[in-house]
Amino acid sequence: MSSDEPRLPPELERDIFELAADTSDESMAALLYVARRTHLWIEPLVYRDIHVNATRRFASFLAATKSKPASFFAQHVSRLFLHVTISQPVEDVCEALKLCTGVTRIAGVGPVVIPIMKTFITGMQLERIGLFLTHIFPRLGDYPNPAGDAIDLSLPCFQSLTHFDVFDYLYKSEEADPYVAKLCALPALTHLAMNDVVPWTAIETLLAQCKLLKVLIVLWSGSRKEGVERAREMPFEDDRFVMAVYADVDGSIQYAPNLWTNMEEFIRAKRERRIEGNRYWVGKWADQEVLASED
Repeated sequence: MSSDEPRLPPELERDIFELAADTSDESMAALLYVARRTHLWIEPLVYRDIHVNATRRFASFLAATKSKPASFFAQHVSRLFLHVTISQPVEDVCEALKLCTGVTRIAGVGPVVIPIMKTFITGMQLERIGLFLTHIFPRLGDYPNPAGDAIDLSLPCFQSLTHFDVFDYLYKSEEADPYVAKLCALPALTHLAMNDVVPWTAIETLLAQCKLLKVLIVLWSGSRKEGVERAREMPFEDDRFVMAVYADVDGSIQYAPNLWTNMEEFIRAKRERRIEGNRYWVGKWADQEVLASED
């Protein structure tokens, strides 16, 4: 490492290095070795977002959990991105993720969600997630008789949940009803997303009974024509409801601007009468011009 003598006020120097580290993974790796003090500043950023996958970086994370104190990961890991493939034993991954009790955001799918996900999320205080509830509570998948009582959103990890992208497909009322009852009981829920065709009765109940709900999105993965037609079938009025094109499995946990902020802007535009009050189809939420151009 080079000389450890600072040339700028420490607070300013740290801000500069942290901003530089955020530009790319390569910059972050290089800045670890500039000086001892920069290593102390940058190392926590390396572990801020953990991608659970088959990469060398995730393997390094697993190795680090065996040498660093548990408090390091509890303090510095804030988001988990779950991927379909991993190259390490699921049990080892689970034990490492149990250390990340400071995680507030999780999204994705993959082998770590079945059947062990519940074991590592219970110690967290989640704020934003994008997940299948059937992965957390596998008995939900016992069709044709799903066990609705398997959903336990009273777990402490869900009491701080504000944003939830529910990946499960709930085409029929008998599929949706067990979810609706439990979602309405979440004490902090303000933003909710669901997939494709959701019964209008379920949508209406969620809007009526989720006390703090500000945004309810249906993310559409079918054709644009079908999405527009479905939005026009909205049988009641509520400006908190929107329909948008599905774009990203982890869009619900990204920093702003994101899925949620774009939908908030759409709702704001309706309330300010910049777009029609009876319009619910947004289209591609990532395209800001959609607010003016989509039908």
